[in-house]
Amino acid sequence: YGQPLWLGSVVEASNAYAAWGLGKVVAIYPDGRARFYWPVWGHYTYGLHDIMYYGLRVVMADAAGYKLKPDQLVRADRSWSMPGVVKAVYSDKVVVGFGGHGGETAFTQQEVEEYDVRVSARFYTRACAPGAG
Repeated sequence: YGQPLWLGSVVEASNAYAAWGLGKVVAIYPDGRARFYWPVWGHYTYGLHDIMYYGLRVVMADAAGYKLKPDQLVRADRSWSMPGVVKAVYSDKVVVGFGGHGGETAFTQQEVEEYDVRVSARFYTRACAPGAG
């Protein structure tokens, strides 16, 4: 659905089927079909028509399976001592800023899982209601 699928891709439905949550590509067949694993529903194999019908699109998820979004606070495995903030999310990578001398690091989905990158918090912008203050 606009982006190529690869083994290990995390997907979500972009229409009324969004309640399915996130799924993962576990196999890609020579005939163009792909097999997905949905934590709630199990394994299903879809062809291009099905992928279009359900509006499946590639997203990035943390190691626990939560969708990554800008402004989330994340932590990687213990070898990375400082938390980071999700700066940008693309279909094939997530960019995390690690303040100080850490700079920014781009992680593929495989690297997110390898380094155990997980959402630990989300920053919200607070604003006063009109007339308050």
